[in-house]
Amino acid sequence: MIPLRLTLKNFLSYGPSGQTINFEPYSLMCLSGRNGHGKSAILDAITWAVWGCARKMLGVAKGDDGLVHLGQKEMVIHLEFVAGGQKYRIRREFFKSYGKPVTRLDVELFDINLNHYVTLTDKSIRATQEKIEEIVGVDFATFVSTSFLRQGQSNEFSKKTPRERKEIIASIIGLATFDARAAQALERSKEFAQKILQIQFGADQALRVAGELPAIEVDLASMQQQAQGLDDALALLSKDLEISSLRFQKVDSVRQDAARADAELKSSAAHEQALITKLLAYVHSWRALHAKLIGLPPLDTLLAQRSACVARFDVVAAAEKTLHEASALREALNKEILVLQTELKHNFELKKTEIVRKKNEALTQKKYLLSAHADLAGRIQRIEHQHKELIAQRVACINQLAQRGDIETAYDASRKLFEKRKAFYHSCVSKRSMAQAALLELAERKDVVGLVESPACPLCEQLLTLKRKQFLLHQMGKQERLAQHKLARAISVLKSLEEVLKAQRSQLELDARLCSSFQVLEQDLIRFNREVLVVEHELEGLRAKEREVVAQLNDLERSLTQLEQDTLACDAAFDVALKTDERIFLRLTQVHQLSRKIALVEYDAHEHQELKTRLAQLDSILSDAQKRAVHFEESLRLRHSALQCIQEIRRIRHESGVKKETLRGLLQIISSSDDGGGELRELEARKGVLSQEREQTSRSLGSLMERKQRALSAQIQRDESLLEIEHLTQEKKEYEMLVDAFGKNGIQALLIEEILPEVEHEANALLARLTDNQMQIFIESLRDLKSGGVRETLDIQISDSVGVRPYEMFSGGEAFRIDFALRIAVSKLLARRAGTHLQTLFIDEGFGSQDEEGLSRLTQALFAVQRDFEKIIVVSHLERLKENFPVHIVVDKRSGGSVVQIEERG
Repeated sequence: MIPLRLTLKNFLSYGPSGQTINFEPYSLMCLSGRNGHGKSAILDAITWAVWGCARKMLGVAKGDDGLVHLGQKEMVIHLEFVAGGQKYRIRREFFKSYGKPVTRLDVELFDINLNHYVTLTDKSIRATQEKIEEIVGVDFATFVSTSFLRQGQSNEFSKKTPRERKEIIASIIGLATFDARAAQALERSKEFAQKILQIQFGADQALRVAGELPAIEVDLASMQQQAQGLDDALALLSKDLEISSLRFQKVDSVRQDAARADAELKSSAAHEQALITKLLAYVHSWRALHAKLIGLPPLDTLLAQRSACVARFDVVAAAEKTLHEASALREALNKEILVLQTELKHNFELKKTEIVRKKNEALTQKKYLLSAHADLAGRIQRIEHQHKELIAQRVACINQLAQRGDIETAYDASRKLFEKRKAFYHSCVSKRSMAQAALLELAERKDVVGLVESPACPLCEQLLTLKRKQFLLHQMGKQERLAQHKLARAISVLKSLEEVLKAQRSQLELDARLCSSFQVLEQDLIRFNREVLVVEHELEGLRAKEREVVAQLNDLERSLTQLEQDTLACDAAFDVALKTDERIFLRLTQVHQLSRKIALVEYDAHEHQELKTRLAQLDSILSDAQKRAVHFEESLRLRHSALQCIQEIRRIRHESGVKKETLRGLLQIISSSDDGGGELRELEARKGVLSQEREQTSRSLGSLMERKQRALSAQIQRDESLLEIEHLTQEKKEYEMLVDAFGKNGIQALLIEEILPEVEHEANALLARLTDNQMQIFIESLRDLKSGGVRETLDIQISDSVGVRPYEMFSGGEAFRIDFALRIAVSKLLARRAGTHLQTLFIDEGFGSQDEEGLSRLTQALFAVQRDFEKIIVVSHLERLKENFPVHIVVDKRSGGSVVQIEERG
C-alpha cells in the first residue's frame, strides 16, 4: 500500500476547513512540528481510513467519538493509494444521527480505460472492510508489528511472545492460505467419512432386501396359478354376455328414434326464442325513431337562431384579431429595442477591448520583468548557496584542524576495538569447531544405533525394542538439526566478522594517513578565504540589478491600476447611454401605447368558445331536421320486419305440436317391450368383479416381479458399495495426510524455518551499521527441553562485545536500535513477499533515546533502506534529525485547526 493523497476533515486536531496532503511526488518525508500540533494524527488518519483503527483510541469503547474534532459532529477521511499496481480510493465517514453513531465506508478502483473510479463497496461495512484488507494484504495487528513503528511502541515485535511472532511471520509470508487448505482438506475428509457412513447404511439395506428373494419366488408361483383360473372364468362369461347384447340392440333402435325427435323439439324451441328476441329489438328501434320524428322543431326557427349566433360570433372574432395584431406589433418593437441595445453595447466593447489590449501588453512586460527578477533571485540564491558552502568548507577545515587531538584519540580507540573483535572472532571459531565435533559424534551414534543387529544396546547393554530405536534415532535427528543450526549461525557470524575486520583494518589505515594530512588542510583554508571575497563581490552586483528590476515592476503596477480604473469608467458610460438613446426611447414609448390599446380591447375567450359550441349544436339539429323523410322510411322498414318475425313464430309452434305427438307414441312402444337390460347388467357386473380380481392379481404379480428385481439389484448394489467404501476410505486417508501437511507443524513450520535466516541476515546487516558491528541478533527456531529433545519456538538472542544478554538488560538507546533493526528486517520481508502490497514504512518518533552518533547512524540506515520501500514517512521533532530530510511536511496548529504545508529543502 503506497499512500498518494490524504484529506482530513474534523479529525483530531484538524478542523472543518479540511487539509489535503499530497504524498505522491516524494519518497522520503519528515513530519515535523511542535508537540501536540497533529503530526501523529496524520498517521492515525491513514490507519483509520484503511482499517478503522487509530493508535490513540485502541481498546476504548466508542473510540470513534474521541477522534472527532472538538465542537464538531462528523469527521471524514479520503485516502488515495496504490496497491498491486492498481489505484484505489477510500472514503470513511463518522457522524451521529439522532444520537446514534453512524459510520460510512466506500472503496473505489480507478479504471484506466474508463478514466474514472468504479465502486467496490459491498452491502455491509464488514464485507467492505474485508475487501480493503484483501487489497492491502495485511490486517491492522500485522501492520503495527511490522511497517508502523508507533510512538513509544517500537518494541511491538520484540515484546511479543514466540507464538505471536510466529503468527506475524506466518501472516507476512501468506501461510493463511495453508490454513484454508488444511480446513478444506479436513472438510473433504469429513465429507468422505459421511459418504462412507451413508454408503454403508445403503449396503446394509441392500443386504436385507436381497435376503427376501426365496420367499418372493414361492409367492410368485402361487399368484401365477391364481391368475390362470381367473382368465378361464372370464372367457365363459364373455360368451353369455354376447347373446344378451343382441336382444338389447332391437329396443335400442326405437330409443334412438325417440332421442332424435326430442332433439328436434329442443332445436325448434331455441329457434323460436331467437325470433322473439329479434322481434323485441325491431319494436324497440321503431319506438325510438318514432319519438325522434315527433320531437324535431320547425326548420325556420332553427335558421333564425343560427343567424343570431353567427352575428355575435363575428363581433367576438374581430376583437380577437385586433388583440392579436397589437401584440405582434409590440413584440416586433421589443426585438428592435434589443437590436439597438446590442449595437450600443458592441461600440462600448470596442473601447473596452482597446483598454484590455494595453493591459495585456503591460501584463506581458510584467511577466518578463518577473521572469528576470526570478532569474536574478535564482542566481543570487545559487551564489549565496555557494557562499554558504565555501563558509562551511572553511569552517570544516578549521574544525578539522581543531579536532586533530580528537582524531588521534579516536584512532587509538578504533585500534583497541579492532583487537576486541579479533578476540570475538577466535571465540566464534571455537564454537564452530565444537558444533562440527558434535555433528560428527551424533553421526557416529546414529550409525551405531541404526546398524546394530543385537537387541541390546552396544554401550549400556540394555534391551532395545524397535520402537525404542526409532525414538532414539528421532531424538538424535532433532539434536543433529539443532547442532546444524548452531553451526550455520557460527559460520554466518564468522563470515560477517571477516568482512567487518577487513573493512576496519582498511579504515585504520585511512585514519593513520588522515593524521598526517593537516598541512594540506592549512593550504585549503587560505584558498577558501580568497574565494569567499570573490563570491561576495559578485553577489553585491547582482543585488543592485535586482533593485532596478523591482523599481520597473512598481511602475508597471501603477499603470495597471490606471487601466483598471478606465475599464470601470467605460462600464459606467455604457449604463448612461442605454438610458439616453433617442431611438430606444421612441420605441419604448410606442410599446407603452400598444400596451394601453391592448388593455382597452373587450375580448372574452370563454364567450368565444361557447359561441363555437352553440353553432356546432345548431348545425347538428339542422342536419337531423333535413333527414326527416329518411327516418320515416326506416320506421316503415322496421314495422314490416316485425310482422315477418310474428308469422315465422306461428309456423314453428305448429310444427312442434306434430313432433310432440310422434314422440309420445315412440315412448309408449319403449315402455311396453322387454329389452333384457336386467340380465345384461347382471352379466356385466359379474364380468366387472372378475376383471377387478384379475387386475388385482396382475398388480400383485407385477409387485412380486418388481420385488424380485429389486432383490437381484440389491445384491449387485451391495457388491458395488463395498468397492466404493474401500475407494473412499483410501481418499479419506489421503486428505487426513493433507490436513497434517498443511497444518502448523507441516509445511508452515518448514516455510517459517526457511524464512528466519533471511530476517536474521537483514536485521544483522542493519544492526552492524547502527552499532559499528558491536551487536548481533540470533533468532532461535528450536529450544532444548530439560526432559530432552527440542521444541518449536521463535526466541531472539542478542550479543555484543560483552556477550549474550537478555533484551531487558540493554539501555533504551540500544533497545531502540535492536527494535529498529528487527522491524526494518520484517518490513522489508513484508514488502518483498508475493501477495503483500504494503510498500511504505511509517516511523513515529522514538529517536529521542539516541546520542549524536546513534542518531547519525539511524539517519544513514534510513537512507540505506530507502530503495527497499516506495515511501518512508518519519515523524520527529528533533532539529538535528530533520535537517537530513529533503522533504518536510510541516504541521502548525492554529485557532481553526491544524494546517499542513510541504517544504522541499533540497
